[in-house]
Amino acid sequence: MLNRDNLSKLIDEYNNVKTQINSFDKVQLDEIIDLSEWLQNLINESIRIKKLSSSKDSDIRHLIKMNKKKEKQLRDIYHYEATVNDELGKGAIPNDISKRLLDIVKPLKIDKFDDVNSKFNYFKVLFKYKKTFDDNKDKLVKEKELIETEIKHNKQLVKDLKALDNYVINDEQVQLYSTRLIELNKLKVLRSKYVQSLVSLPITNLIEQIINNSLIDYGFPNKNEQELDVIRSFFKEEKYFSKMKVNDVRAMSGFSDDKIRHIYPELSKYKRIILSNMYWFDKISNLQNTEFVLFIDCDEKLINYYVDNIQGAKNVLDMINQDKGQMIDCKRMYELDIKYKGEMDRLSKYSVINLEKEIIDYTINLELINNKDNKNVNNDGNALITKLKSFFKFG
Repeated sequence: MLNRDNLSKLIDEYNNVKTQINSFDKVQLDEIIDLSEWLQNLINESIRIKKLSSSKDSDIRHLIKMNKKKEKQLRDIYHYEATVNDELGKGAIPNDISKRLLDIVKPLKIDKFDDVNSKFNYFKVLFKYKKTFDDNKDKLVKEKELIETEIKHNKQLVKDLKALDNYVINDEQVQLYSTRLIELNKLKVLRSKYVQSLVSLPITNLIEQIINNSLIDYGFPNKNEQELDVIRSFFKEEKYFSKMKVNDVRAMSGFSDDKIRHIYPELSKYKRIILSNMYWFDKISNLQNTEFVLFIDCDEKLINYYVDNIQGAKNVLDMINQDKGQMIDCKRMYELDIKYKGEMDRLSKYSVINLEKEIIDYTINLELINNKDNKNVNNDGNALITKLKSFFKFG
């Protein structure tokens, strides 16, 4: 964004150029610019044809081509001349502008380019004024959009900063819930170790654990007792498989039939009992990422399972159950504290005083732009500043 001095200079230039082009009606000005640009193209084309005609090429085809171009160009110039007179008759352009344009057409017909360029300088200046005016107008529009966006942004920041005073944080509740989260994390570690101990058991022992401790009830990958008996019997009876663990079985999933026969001749039995249950073995190997014995605070059955089966869980659960009745409020306070600290961090580089001062400066610049068509806008600048500052209190 522009500072005050540069913005004032831009507005001054905008008004100075506007004064130069305000002598024309807007509709007339657009028509004058169109006719001037048309004439500029005719001048450029005439100069181009003149250069081509001046070449030393004496070929008859070149000469005929040049004559045709000159004839067409002359027709275009006469057509332009007629159009200027028509526009004058309709009142679309002033008389003095019409005279200037037609005074350029006369020497253009006979290729007197020095005279043409000299007289066309007036319109070049007009082009420059119009372009400068349009550019400055666009700059002011964009500057206004930037300022309005910044004012809106700063006002929201002021609102957010003032809202920090409304936070009421109970540090004791925050600490209680933080401690609870630490203990819950300890439970996660204990669960992870327990799950790993199960997956590391030989499959025969694992199945005994599944049946004896009703692991299916706690989210273990499902198999009915009959299916489990069949699998357990296979691993118990077949010497090669008797000490295998889940990951050992999974490692065989990519073996070819010939390799399996070399290990265990009864291929069909292997496929029926092992390969057909490979998905189950895969789920067990990924037991850490399932809901198996995933701690749920209000599930008494699961809590009892932790106490009975997971080493160290009882002490942790005793800590978690302290002050359990107020944990809903503690959790809410903990989350509020996180939000508060996040806002504090986000807003740490701002202050209400500085933001409100910036809002004043931006608002003054915005008013300068809104009043850009007032010739006395810069003379009134100090009064405007005083008036705006009266709405704000600093301290």
